[in-house]
Amino acid sequence: MKFNTSQCCKKLRQIQEKTEHKTQEWLQEKDVFITAILVGLLAHGYMLTNKLANIDDYISMFHYGLGYTLGRWLLALMGNFMFRIDGVYSTPFLNGAFFIILLGLSITVFLKPFSFQSRWVKRIFAALFVSFPTVTCTMGFMFTVPFYALAILFMAIAYHVLINYRYGFLFSILLICCSLGIYQAYWGLLASFLLLYLITLCMNDDTDVRSLVIISLKSLCSLLFGVLLYLGVNQIMLKIQNVELASYQGMSQMGQISLSQIPSIISTAYGWFFKLMTENYLDVTSYGIIRAVIAAGYILTVIFFILSFIQNRKYVFKTVAMAVFTLIFPLAVNSIYIMSNDASNVHTMMCYSVVLVFLLPFVFLDQVTGESLKALIAGAARYVYLLALVLVIFFYVRLANLYYLNLELANSEIYTFMETLNTRIQSTEDYSEDKEVLFYGMYDDVVNRNIWEVRMVSNMTGTIDVANAINSPLIRQNIFRIYLGVTLNETDGAAIITEYQEVLDDMPSYPDDGSIVILDDVIVVKLGELSE
Repeated sequence: MKFNTSQCCKKLRQIQEKTEHKTQEWLQEKDVFITAILVGLLAHGYMLTNKLANIDDYISMFHYGLGYTLGRWLLALMGNFMFRIDGVYSTPFLNGAFFIILLGLSITVFLKPFSFQSRWVKRIFAALFVSFPTVTCTMGFMFTVPFYALAILFMAIAYHVLINYRYGFLFSILLICCSLGIYQAYWGLLASFLLLYLITLCMNDDTDVRSLVIISLKSLCSLLFGVLLYLGVNQIMLKIQNVELASYQGMSQMGQISLSQIPSIISTAYGWFFKLMTENYLDVTSYGIIRAVIAAGYILTVIFFILSFIQNRKYVFKTVAMAVFTLIFPLAVNSIYIMSNDASNVHTMMCYSVVLVFLLPFVFLDQVTGESLKALIAGAARYVYLLALVLVIFFYVRLANLYYLNLELANSEIYTFMETLNTRIQSTEDYSEDKEVLFYGMYDDVVNRNIWEVRMVSNMTGTIDVANAINSPLIRQNIFRIYLGVTLNETDGAAIITEYQEVLDDMPSYPDDGSIVILDDVIVVKLGELSE
């Protein structure tokens, strides 16, 4: 067989030209990536340049947290792999910068298929994506931030291969499974972006019914089988590790939904979608101005949805599909209520997909083109809404910095409290390092709460105060060991409690004089009364 040099060279040139074309396509999106990085640094630079531990970071500063028992088998595999290299460390700048960069890449991938009339739509939304309160809360869990960043990127890549390659949905199933194996809350992010993409296809004259049906079925299969594959792999991993799912935040009930629960789940998902306009939802809508902007976006969506419906009514199938996808969108945005199986377990870190409500109006606004009065109104509405989103970004950036300020002040209070406590313990008569220490009772959590001036972030995921720190054996031991260089020889003191119950009842609570005594060679610190 003769080697055809000319054909080989021609093939290589075609590959080179295709590569250059693809490279140019991605380079056109560089403004989205750069915007995400710059706003990400503005929002989270405070966190990157300080060591601000939240409630979990004190426990897992040199660990990746819980893995298999929370259904996060890939997190455990990657974390254990890192231990084989040199360990897992909660390093603020490196981990935080990695997170922001991967978020920038993810939103660039997510937005690439959309052809908005103004590049500012993508830039503004990229800024929203990296400053959203979910990102702020996640930053507090600095020990595991790099892994969460990969989970989001996996969803973005799953989205890209699904809509761009014939058999990409097979690879997307695997990527969805892997993302869920790190953190289960990002499924709704992918589902919501896919629905918005499908809505744009429905309103595109060049989209034929066959291709729309195919991409819709591929999307459904990827989302569904990705979850099923994850659940299957998770069961295998639990058996291999000989562990069970923890009851924490309803993990033990994951994937178990009865028919009687479905109406409640749907009601909750749609209910919160509309309550975003009126209530503070998990600190995402803590400011009234943000709720007003969301309400304005919903109004624009309804108006231009109706116009698009009328404009495309001759394409019956596509118009009906557009309506169905739009109606399903709120369920996708709040799909965490399906994943968690209990509304009370949902917190700010789990609601990243809610950020998509800010993009929804543009999907319909951009369908009105030309020089008609409708087009002029749509254009004006687009730029007014963009300006409103700039204001939302400002408040989210501000909220992020307030959250970090709150953590810094709380950390300072905790260090001072622990240092003083350590000094008081060591000042006790007949003190020695080898004596056991018994912490009795619970410190009054009403006395030391976060600084009231920044109370608007005191309920965000991961916040901590003195009471949280001193009442948790793991946290107080780590603070004494890591920050004070003191190893506490703690004991549960069952025998002491039984023998000296009356003495303990009569003792004053810390920090009052007499709250630290030595009983039977055990240092007893009475933090407060026993919790019932």
